[in-house]
Amino acid sequence: MFLTFSCGLLYNRKGGNGAILPYQNRGFVMNALVNQNAFTLPASALATVPHFSRSEKTYSHVNTSNLIPVFTEAGFELESYSERKVRLDHKRGFQTHIIRMRQSGGNAINGAFPQVIIKNSHDGTSGLVFLAGLRVMACLNGIVAASTQFAKVSLHHRGANLEARSIEAAASVMNNAIFAAERIEQWESITLSHVDRLQFAAEALKIRYQEAASPIEPFQILYPFRQSQASHSLWDTFNTVQESIMRGGMIGRNAEGKRRTLRAIRGAEKDISFNSDLYKLAEKFAEAA
Repeated sequence: MFLTFSCGLLYNRKGGNGAILPYQNRGFVMNALVNQNAFTLPASALATVPHFSRSEKTYSHVNTSNLIPVFTEAGFELESYSERKVRLDHKRGFQTHIIRMRQSGGNAINGAFPQVIIKNSHDGTSGLVFLAGLRVMACLNGIVAASTQFAKVSLHHRGANLEARSIEAAASVMNNAIFAAERIEQWESITLSHVDRLQFAAEALKIRYQEAASPIEPFQILYPFRQSQASHSLWDTFNTVQESIMRGGMIGRNAEGKRRTLRAIRGAEKDISFNSDLYKLAEKFAEAA
């Protein structure tokens, strides 16, 4: 499961001024404001000026909400958002935030719709980043397509005409997301052997644990969650492994023999990083097929 927070589902009560009061969630704070005309967005996405620590001479500000129409006019809709939790009050409303836009309408390709991920901040903790992605509706997996072909676009908060350059980057990544959805048909046609599937799972666990040894055996993350993923195609193997690691819960033992549980990936930034690397792994297997 791709761990995002769907807009409209997480606010717990309204304040007297119509604002949605903060919703606490592991590592994130949903401090959303309501735009009655169209969207629910986090406060940081609506910031019209940068944090006071940014120099006006060297820092170029882009209001994230101004980029939304680029996608809505092309048939995308706001799907979910998250904000990084901050400890300092003066950082609130300027912190790193992530917005996901999904193509509305049209026909899904093997249950997947094109998705674009926007990452931005106004306090210097992040540049403006666009990523092509996919949303698999059967299990709400999110696949971040950030390979060399579907490369993410990163823009630093400096230089002239940043908002215009941002709009161009958004359009480019949006087209890549649509192209990435078409890649699914190729992956569906590739059948992996039992050995190849175990190798894929083993390398996926290396992505998850980095330098540390995994307490989980590769075969443990190859059990499909639904009958529709029971084939040995690269596409179904990718989805099963991804969902297994994102959900967590499998029990194994570390090098000392102590019982350990595979933890779910909770943070929005962590799941983007993991999904991007897993997509690259699947592309490597596709090229070798």
